[in-house]
Amino acid sequence: MKKALTISGLVFLLSAMTAFAADNVAMLQGKWVGEFQGTAGTVQVRTHFWMENDELVGTMDFPQENIYNLKLSFIIIEAASVHFEVVKNNEVLSFEGKLISNQLVGEFSTKTGKGVFGFSREKNL
Repeated sequence: MKKALTISGLVFLLSAMTAFAADNVAMLQGKWVGEFQGTAGTVQVRTHFWMENDELVGTMDFPQENIYNLKLSFIIIEAASVHFEVVKNNEVLSFEGKLISNQLVGEFSTKTGKGVFGFSREKNL
């Protein structure tokens, strides 16, 4: 009996976590604007997430540097945590953040340093 209750509880918990992650995938889709700050200073970015062939994909732009549509890789969402990476100038930028309402905030790291980032959902004009 205890084993049946434990398995039922585990199934319920996994179902709830999957639903929560699916909600966050839906919340993450769209355009985001913001910046990240590290030892090299502040960098303005735009990020875009969307579904393609049942997979979450995205790109990142660096408008100040005229760099656009860099493909995001390793996009992982677990509960409210979001991870993604982008390669810029042969360097991998790795982002670890939290999705909180219309904000995506966290830390980023590269081979040579780390810092913080904050993105807000872009408002339709």
